[in-house]
Amino acid sequence: MLDQLSRPSGKLAGLTALLLNGINARTILAGVSALELRRGQRVVEIGFGGGLSLPFLLRAIGDRGQVFATETSKEMLARARRRFIVQRLQGRLRVEQAVIEALPLGDAAYDAALSLNTIPFWTDLEQAMRELARVLAVDGRLVLGVPEPAHVLAAGFAERGFRVVEPERLGERFERYGFELLEIRRTGDGTALLVGRRVDDESADGL
Repeated sequence: MLDQLSRPSGKLAGLTALLLNGINARTILAGVSALELRRGQRVVEIGFGGGLSLPFLLRAIGDRGQVFATETSKEMLARARRRFIVQRLQGRLRVEQAVIEALPLGDAAYDAALSLNTIPFWTDLEQAMRELARVLAVDGRLVLGVPEPAHVLAAGFAERGFRVVEPERLGERFERYGFELLEIRRTGDGTALLVGRRVDDESADGL
C-alpha cells in the first residue's frame, strides 16, 4: 500500500487516487489558498496525485493563466489528461511526467509553486529545492506541504527508506536555497505548510 501511495499504478490506481484526494483534502485546500494566486499567473504543481488540486488552481489563475502539473505515476497522468482534456486544449493546463529534481521548465518561468506531501519521496532534497528556486521568478510564492515526522513514522514510510523532514529545520534552510520563509501553517491533519517567497541573489545575501 505504501508503494501505491508513493506512485499509484495498476488496477489499484483509481482507488488510490480517491484515497489520496480524501486524505489530503484539507491540506490541498489550505495549500492552494496559501499560494494567493491571481488571475493570469503561472503556477507549477509537483506531484498532483489524485488531481483534487487542479480545478482549484485552474479557477484561481483564470482564463489567461497556466497550470503546469507534474507526476511520476503514469496512471495518474492518464487520469488527469482524460479528465481535463478541455483545459489542456485551451492551453491552460499542461500535464507532464517529471521528477522534481529535473523539472522541464525554463528559468524564472513561474509565479508560484506547490508541492504537497511529496517530500518523503524526493531522492535529492538539495537538488529539488534548487530546482524550485530556478523555475520561480523573483517574488514567486512557494508552498511546500511537509508531513509531520510523527505521521511519517507511524505510517511506516521511514521503515521503507522514505524521507523524514522536520518542517522547522527545513524552514531554517530556506535562505540557502534562495527563499525567504514567510510562515509555517499547520493544517490540522498532520501536515505543515511552509510558505516562502523567492528572493533575488542580492536579497538572499542580506537575509
